[in-house]
Amino acid sequence: MLGALLRAAPRGLAAVEFGLAAPILILLLVGLVDFGLGFYASLQVQGAASAGAEYASVHGMDTVGITSAVQQNTILNRSITMSAGSPSEVCGCTNTGTMVEEGTFNGSCSGYTTCTGGGGAYAKVQVQYSYSPMLPYPWVRVPVTLSGLAYRRLQ
Repeated sequence: MLGALLRAAPRGLAAVEFGLAAPILILLLVGLVDFGLGFYASLQVQGAASAGAEYASVHGMDTVGITSAVQQNTILNRSITMSAGSPSEVCGCTNTGTMVEEGTFNGSCSGYTTCTGGGGAYAKVQVQYSYSPMLPYPWVRVPVTLSGLAYRRLQ
């Protein structure tokens, strides 16, 4: 009798293995999707900040227009908020397109004319978005505040 059982084909073993592995695989898949959505939201926030700074570069420091450009150029729409003190006009020095020094704008940027990469007046736009993951992860404080920052040279 024991020999017959050992020689018989194992039935249902694949279903048991799948039942044990499926929750782990589903949890990994949901975590991967959750991370992807958070990364996508981070890209949207940075894109919204860039859109606001680009608007300021073309149209000047119109706060209402910049805010509208920020909110219209993302699918996160009205959930994106401007950071305190944003948008603002700052003086700065750039080095290969990256802001290396920033100062307050007092009507002119006379001290920033000798910068190696170019200096002058810049629009600074900071935006924030509160992202809540689908699952509660013990190492993540909910909600996660994503922020974007963009500078554009004013005409």
